[in-house]
Amino acid sequence: RGGGGAPGLRPPTWRRGAGPEALGTWEDAEPTWAHGRQRPPAPRWGASGRGVPGGFSDSEDERPVPSWSFDGKGKGKGKGKVPAPAPKAAAKAAPSTPIPKATPLGKRFEMKMLAKDKVEGTVFADLADVSVDVACLRALFEEQPKGSKKNRRSSCPAPRAKREQVELLPLGRAQSVMIALKKQPLTPGVLRALELLDFDAEALTPEVCQVLLGAVPSPEEAGTLRGYSGDPAELRDVERQLLPLATMQHPSVGERLRIMLFKCTMQDLCGNVKGDLTSVRTALDDARSSIAFRVVLHHTVRLGTMINFNGGAEASAVVGGFNLDALARMAQFKAPGNSRVSLMHVLVAQVFAADADLPRKLVEDLRSVHRAAERPIAPLVEDIAAFCSEADHIAACAAARPDGVECSAEGASASASARLATLARSATAEAAGLREQLASARQAAKAALAYFAMPVFQPKDIDAKALELCALLSSFASAFERARAQIASDPLLAAACHRKAPGARPKAMQVPDCQAGG
Repeated sequence: RGGGGAPGLRPPTWRRGAGPEALGTWEDAEPTWAHGRQRPPAPRWGASGRGVPGGFSDSEDERPVPSWSFDGKGKGKGKGKVPAPAPKAAAKAAPSTPIPKATPLGKRFEMKMLAKDKVEGTVFADLADVSVDVACLRALFEEQPKGSKKNRRSSCPAPRAKREQVELLPLGRAQSVMIALKKQPLTPGVLRALELLDFDAEALTPEVCQVLLGAVPSPEEAGTLRGYSGDPAELRDVERQLLPLATMQHPSVGERLRIMLFKCTMQDLCGNVKGDLTSVRTALDDARSSIAFRVVLHHTVRLGTMINFNGGAEASAVVGGFNLDALARMAQFKAPGNSRVSLMHVLVAQVFAADADLPRKLVEDLRSVHRAAERPIAPLVEDIAAFCSEADHIAACAAARPDGVECSAEGASASASARLATLARSATAEAAGLREQLASARQAAKAALAYFAMPVFQPKDIDAKALELCALLSSFASAFERARAQIASDPLLAAACHRKAPGARPKAMQVPDCQAGG
């Protein structure tokens, strides 16, 4: 106590500028013990500096020395001299040199500087001299006085200023055009095919035309581009690429692309529309001329009369037919005692009994209705209208300029004009042929609807009613074919539907006789 050293112990040695208060815990400043003796209890600091010579001090450089208190004496005296008591207060460290106030060249760079005495033992210790090009730094970062016109030159060349480009299109429009042109660049082959209206050029496919139609300049944009009289190299990239398109006139580049796209797709469009109209007309004509279908419908009338009117003579004398929509419900009309048997099975078995070859003939006669059911007339009418509109547009382009198509290449105008005139004549003839095909299909539909007791009161309803009839016939033909296969492969089913059906093998129990006509 009182600052004296404990027997056999040396006082702990503190690092300069550090002490228990700075280190926070006793372990942070481990003392060195002599002769491997047992570590004594932790020191007790006096509340008012008791046991610490001189007491505590407010100065960071004055560190207290701990005093040790033991409950008894040690087992012996340690070797060596007892260390002298620590001084009352450590000497104050010399204050560090303050960092001078920053005087930046221009705008201050945020960097907190550390004094040299703060970086001892760190990565910055013994900082070596580094060479700096002061001239370049001043030229780049030194702030020029306001109003000064002095042009400072340095050995370090300043970066080149970005050349300003001439922009003629709005930013949004320019971006959309560049997207299209990156997908389909304007190659020399594309530009030449457009200028010469070369319909056989491999560079202009339908896909290419579709992409470029969204990138060509509008009439207003083309006028702005043509009105530019400066150096084309000063234009922005998108305007520079569109400049050759803007110079194409009579017809414009948009009309040329439209013509080229129509020429590429004209034959396929005509072939598809004509094929679909032919399918509808053929299916309706086949159904109307089928003798097998007519016989099957007569059997259907008889079955419906027997089921609904119990074969009464009065009903048989009055009933002459039915709406064909009942054909679609025959496969769902099940026998109460046997859900495997439907009215469609009974119809097939009865037709089999009357003529074994009749079911096959019916299926063959109605084979074409399946394709017609997927080819409604209404969309074909729209396709024909669009085709005729394009044909009229091409004819107008060909007749709009008596001196021919405008081309920059010498002697190319005549050949381009001749190709356009030939296309106009061909498109006009194809449009007339499509109109005739449509009229023929509608006439066949009107006749079939009247034949099958499906009257149409308005001409505009013919297309929808024709599709309804084809779909109904397709559904009936499919159900009839399935029932025919089941009857042919199952003799018991055939016998349950009609005793005289081919291959019928009735069960031991007799099936009740049907009434007349059954």
